[in-house]
Amino acid sequence: GPFASLSAHVNPGPHSASVVHGTCHWGTHMFWGPQRVLGPQSGEAQRASALEIFLLHYQTHSLESTVAYPGVREGLTALAGYPKAVLTNKPLKISQQILQGLGLEKFFTGVFGGDSFPKKKPDPAGALSILSALDIPPAEAVLVGDSDVDIQTARNA
Repeated sequence: GPFASLSAHVNPGPHSASVVHGTCHWGTHMFWGPQRVLGPQSGEAQRASALEIFLLHYQTHSLESTVAYPGVREGLTALAGYPKAVLTNKPLKISQQILQGLGLEKFFTGVFGGDSFPKKKPDPAGALSILSALDIPPAEAVLVGDSDVDIQTARNA
């Protein structure tokens, strides 16, 4: 995400997946969806099982190698007078766990995950709902992100 380096803990390695799913290698690609990782031949039950295993591993190990980027705390402290929220496509529970573990949750009015709204980013509904709750017109908001999805979300809102 834009506040922390999360890359090292995401990849449970091919052996974690292979125990249950043959030769599957998932790593960070599991965020793209289990069908894309396991292939079109995978069944719904196999995809659901793979996602459940991945999310359990991710939740268990999410803080092992995650650190805030340099300057994040200072930047968030400097913006203390402005309302801020997190909107991520990661599951809410894991997102809250990461922010709490890094001591960053105190900087945000709210945290919203990929399971907080009916559709994920780049759909604008989540961002617009958050802005409405904060009573901020979209034209007066700034979306800080680290991906093309974030850019598209801002444009859509």
